[in-house]
Amino acid sequence: MPEGDQPLVGDEGDKIAAFREALGIEDRDAADVHLEIGRRIFRKRFELASKTAELEQRREFQKLIFVSQQVFGDAKARFLLPWKRVFNITDAQVSVAIRENANMLYRNKLKGLGLEPDREKLTVLREYQVRLGLADDVAAESLKDMMRKQAEAYVSTALEDAKQRTRAKDNTRSVATLRQLLDYSSKFVQLMGDSSLAVGLGPASLHGGDFDQDSRRGDLKLLYTVFLESCLEDGELQEMEESELEQLKVILGLGNKEAEKIRLDTTTKAYRNQLRHAVTSKELDAAPSKAAWLQTLCQKLRFPPETAAQVHQDIFRQRLASSLEGEKLSEEDKETLNRLRILLCIPENVVNECMKEIAGKIYQDTIVEAMSVGIDAFSKRQRDMVRQKRADIGLPEDIAFEILNDTTRKLFLGFITRSRNMPNRLEAAKELKKLVFFSNIVVAPLVQDLKPGEVEDPTANIDMQTVDSTDSEAAAKAQDELDQIMEEAKNLTAEEEAAAEEEEGDVQPRTLQKTQTAAESVKTGEVVGEGSDAMVMKSQKDITIANELERRDRLDIYRNFLLYCMTGDVVQLPMGSNIVVERDQSEFLRLSQLGDILGLTQFDVAEVHQGLAEQAFRNQVQNTLGDGKLTKERSESLKKLQQDMGLSDEMASRIIQGVTNQRMMKDVDAQIAGGRLSLDEIRSMKEGGMDVEALVGENIRIDVYRKEVEGLMTSGKGEFDESEVYGTIRETLGIGETKAKDIVTTIAQVRKRNSLVQAVSYLRQKNKEEVIKSLNNMIVCDKAVPDLKISWNKEEELMDLYSVYLLGDQPEERRRELQNLLKLSDETVKQLTDVVQSGGFAFDEESQEEALAQYSQATVRIPPQSCYGGAFEEFLCIPSGVFLPEGDTHLRFSAWDSAHLPIPSKQNERFPRNVHHDSFPAYVHGIVALYHDQSGSNGLHLGHVLGRVDTCYFQLPHVFSPHFLKCEEVFVLERLLFYAVQTGVSPFGGRERAYVLDFALERSSSSDA
Repeated sequence: MPEGDQPLVGDEGDKIAAFREALGIEDRDAADVHLEIGRRIFRKRFELASKTAELEQRREFQKLIFVSQQVFGDAKARFLLPWKRVFNITDAQVSVAIRENANMLYRNKLKGLGLEPDREKLTVLREYQVRLGLADDVAAESLKDMMRKQAEAYVSTALEDAKQRTRAKDNTRSVATLRQLLDYSSKFVQLMGDSSLAVGLGPASLHGGDFDQDSRRGDLKLLYTVFLESCLEDGELQEMEESELEQLKVILGLGNKEAEKIRLDTTTKAYRNQLRHAVTSKELDAAPSKAAWLQTLCQKLRFPPETAAQVHQDIFRQRLASSLEGEKLSEEDKETLNRLRILLCIPENVVNECMKEIAGKIYQDTIVEAMSVGIDAFSKRQRDMVRQKRADIGLPEDIAFEILNDTTRKLFLGFITRSRNMPNRLEAAKELKKLVFFSNIVVAPLVQDLKPGEVEDPTANIDMQTVDSTDSEAAAKAQDELDQIMEEAKNLTAEEEAAAEEEEGDVQPRTLQKTQTAAESVKTGEVVGEGSDAMVMKSQKDITIANELERRDRLDIYRNFLLYCMTGDVVQLPMGSNIVVERDQSEFLRLSQLGDILGLTQFDVAEVHQGLAEQAFRNQVQNTLGDGKLTKERSESLKKLQQDMGLSDEMASRIIQGVTNQRMMKDVDAQIAGGRLSLDEIRSMKEGGMDVEALVGENIRIDVYRKEVEGLMTSGKGEFDESEVYGTIRETLGIGETKAKDIVTTIAQVRKRNSLVQAVSYLRQKNKEEVIKSLNNMIVCDKAVPDLKISWNKEEELMDLYSVYLLGDQPEERRRELQNLLKLSDETVKQLTDVVQSGGFAFDEESQEEALAQYSQATVRIPPQSCYGGAFEEFLCIPSGVFLPEGDTHLRFSAWDSAHLPIPSKQNERFPRNVHHDSFPAYVHGIVALYHDQSGSNGLHLGHVLGRVDTCYFQLPHVFSPHFLKCEEVFVLERLLFYAVQTGVSPFGGRERAYVLDFALERSSSSDA
């Protein structure tokens, strides 16, 4: 075995195996020898303490492992040579040692045989790989690496030949080398798939080598270009050459986009060269079909037709630019360009694009130069200059008009921008007038020159009126024909305008009439200038800024100029006074012409005039109707104003009605804010044409509906008309039918039970009128919700209720309804009727006093307990569990979590004065607690306690609200009120009965009450 870094030869394993057999040593003993040599090599690492020695020791140990593997074979070596256990190394380290040495020997074998596409050599390599035990992937990588190095050698040689500097460029040698590379790669490709040959066969590639760098991409592209140019030398790209180019792209490692770009550039150059030769040699002229000849050329070069069309366009553009260097096309240039267009089959739209791009730039510069002189200096000279320039460059009229349109619109926008930046309306209007004059004086003549079919007015240029005397008759005849044509056109225009006016209506705003009259007065044009420079100025409608500005912006510009025309000029007079002078007719003429420039239609113009007229009339109506009343004098004044502004009767009436409705709506808003809106007011709004549903919110309309329904159910009349409730009222308020029924049902369910309770309350108070009203309300609620059943546990009181109702002389139908509600039998009703009719039923004030007298001497005894209960609970109706600490002078309740309220601690001490009514519930409990503490076992008259309470802080109408009192507090207060009534002790200002009634009404909806 070679020592140190010396490489293996490859026959070491065979020699050692033969020597072992000659000595007759057993495999186990021989394995021990191999392990002992390993220990000796392993000890060198400790004896030679250097990195170099350690590296040599590692390599020598790896060679020992590989050779031992060759001597004993894989199976025996795993059993006889425990490298992992003896030397503390891993299986991966053993595998690396075997793989690296086997790969080194395989590479040496490749170098020795030479990597050629020879079947015998490749078979030997395969056998040698198997004998070494080298994995296929490692062997394939080594083979590909050798093929890459060989390909790099070919590429380096071809690149050196391609970069040689010679007078005559010759890439023959470089192309030949590249073909050798292709042949070398293709032979290996043909041997792919044979398992008896070395693994890794395939096309050569530079991937992973020296040329696989960004800095070498240019060299690879150069070689690809050289090879492609050689393929195109004969003027045709063969299919085999196409395949070779694809193989070369793979070998050089070029991407699809890179190769496609190189190919497109190279084939474009070849296409141009062949096309130039065909044009100069007139081969293309002789072709029967130019398109077929060009198509054949594209097919030979495998050149995309779309790219060929772009090449044709570039050629035509270059020739056109060359011909227009002097800003004039000669006849020869025109013929050459026409011939080129025919030969290259260039479409007319492409020719127009080139003309617009190149010739149009020259024409645009001329237009800008002519327009730059302004409206004061523009004359026939500038007009002729533009016309002559278009003729010199041969620019078609449609393209010339398109360029003029683009240039003019930019200048128009400049006027608009400056107008918007002006500080006031007067200065802005002056800038807009400049825009109109610029359009009429500068733009209109240039537009007219581009319309050869349009007959020019003979007065357009005064110096053009000179006519030769010999042609006077022909001129007169032509003039007559012209006059006849113009008259017909005028009649046709008049008919169209009349039809438009008929569609718009008979009445037009006065400003619109003045604008139309002004435009009609100068229909034939305005003469401007003097002498030979005199011209007829006409407005033009061909170039507008309709597409540059939004319709809203254009209407605003027109509206501002219209306001300028309507307001007039302010003239200063002596002594500091001034007057407003109305604009003359010419301002409305400019207004009409401005509308043409802005691209406004007749409908747009009429909309602006109508809107301003309506706005002005509306302002006058608002000022006139200061108090909202339309008197006869005011009506006549508004009628005259309407006629002056040119508004129709319908429009004027609508505006007056709208102002009236606005004032009405303000009142409605105030009523809504104050909660005073009623059904009658909503009906008035509807009668006035107002949209109630849009002006009044749904919640507010529902509240009004609820109030109306509650009014019907509490009026005491006993009338309930479903058609009115669910029909007329609902429809007036704009409420859905389902929603309306839900509201009525909810109210009726609450009021039905309350009405019975109120009726019983009034019965006990001997108040006949209120009892009848309550029963009528109960009947109404029953009609709304007949399914809801009510009951009362004291039948005697129900019979009394019916008897009182008989006293009221109510209709028989209602009596029958009340009988059904109270669940009284026919026999009972008959008996009650007989009693009432015989006068046996008494119901008056004297009976009321007798009823109260029985409680005049009432005394309550309170048991000494720490919580209310027993007889006291029965009297006060306080729920059990309401606890008051015995002897505590400061009480805390759920309603007053943070308030400690003092109560009198002595018999003669009075309650404090001027306490807010919110504290009253706690004082009620204080009264009861004081009574409880001082009564002892003998009891204390409750009237004595009530007599010690000052009346100044009892604001009872607020105290009775359920929002202030808890349930137990309410019951206490209820008993105290009734006791005050029966005893005559009056801390309530003598209004005990009214408070008792109010209290019952407030609490009647509670099931606890």
